[in-house]
Amino acid sequence: MKRYLVTGGAGFIGSNLAAEIIRRGDGVVIVDDFRTGSWENIVEACHRRGVELRGRVLPLDYRRVDPDAVASVDGVFHLAAITDTLVNDDQLVLDLNAHSAAALMAECARSGIPMVYASSAAVYGLRERGEKLCVGDSLRPLNLYGFSKIALEALHAELGSEKQIVGLRYFNVFGHGEAHKGRMASMVRQLATGARSGTVELFSPGDQARDWIAVDAVVSATLMALETEPGTYNVGSGHAVSFRDVVDLVSEGRATKIVWKPIPDEIIRRYQAFTLAGPPFVPGWTAPGKATEQAIREYARELMRI
Repeated sequence: MKRYLVTGGAGFIGSNLAAEIIRRGDGVVIVDDFRTGSWENIVEACHRRGVELRGRVLPLDYRRVDPDAVASVDGVFHLAAITDTLVNDDQLVLDLNAHSAAALMAECARSGIPMVYASSAAVYGLRERGEKLCVGDSLRPLNLYGFSKIALEALHAELGSEKQIVGLRYFNVFGHGEAHKGRMASMVRQLATGARSGTVELFSPGDQARDWIAVDAVVSATLMALETEPGTYNVGSGHAVSFRDVVDLVSEGRATKIVWKPIPDEIIRRYQAFTLAGPPFVPGWTAPGKATEQAIREYARELMRI
């Protein structure tokens, strides 16, 4: 049995990843300071996969992980980060999201431990509607979070491409386990919740579109990335769906009133109106494409039953 370290393992993606590792018969060491993660995420993720927690849960800031703990596992998934795009403490965000990760990366490289870390599509910034976002494009992040992920990727580049380290630019992830994210939960969840009450709010004109991707697909890509060629890859569906169309998908024929709102002046210059993942994707992994629309429907149906 292999054993993997997951930082941010009580978070949205991390808890689903940890539970899937267990389901596949391996052990896990979850590291999370529980400032935004939740033990409930771990319990619920294991329950959805029909497994019991197997491994260790360390209630630590990942920066306090003993190097010996890193050297004793078969792989590291580094997902710990400040993901709230409204946090504007430059020193805090850059240290936690980027600078301190250098030590973890260096330890993995020194010990020959493969590592996968979470970057983000936020590194791309504004693009023209219909334009695919591809690794190798110019990067123009619109917020500190996106910039911190560029800084993290720069640390990766310093180590060289011969090390078994993979960066994944996650697009707009939705699915079970995001309830504890509050206002940072995906718009898929927020719109599905609104549709249940009969009313949703949207920025006009509603044709803003995102590359939505279900968390289970993200977990699959992340696990495959541990054994693929070192580098940086996109993890998105490769299919953009507008907010207006998401409302239709989650409503499924129910009458849903849309309250239209203008985009506030304070965010309009930093508002990403369109995202669409282009290549390269994780080798051997198939982007779900239009199947994501069915995943949105199924997620909304399950939320209706909660």
